[in-house]
Amino acid sequence: MCVKLAALLLVVVWMGWIQAPFLSFSFIKAILYIFSRRYPHEQLAMFGVIPMQAPFMPLFFIGFGWVLDGLGAVQMDLLGFAVGHIVWYLSDVVPEIIGFDPTLPPKSIRRALFGLADE
Repeated sequence: MCVKLAALLLVVVWMGWIQAPFLSFSFIKAILYIFSRRYPHEQLAMFGVIPMQAPFMPLFFIGFGWVLDGLGAVQMDLLGFAVGHIVWYLSDVVPEIIGFDPTLPPKSIRRALFGLADE
């Protein structure tokens, strides 16, 4: 999953859609988004004081970043959440619809590169 996130973030920056000198903040936000989608019933406490469900965590961070830093910080958060949503959708939702993970390489390539036995 982390390789997929990093590759998609690099493609977005390489295409020139956004100017980002550091992608670590967007990478962390993408992981946070995937966590919030995979565990929707998790109860969290932001800063140990504000209780909330996991699906509201990305919205909290967008609002908190907007209040503290303005739209510049929100742009990087939104990039991370968008990349996280794409990877979550391709890794969790699409395989249930079509029956296989479209982001995995074919078995022949996995066998050649990693020496995996036939399943």
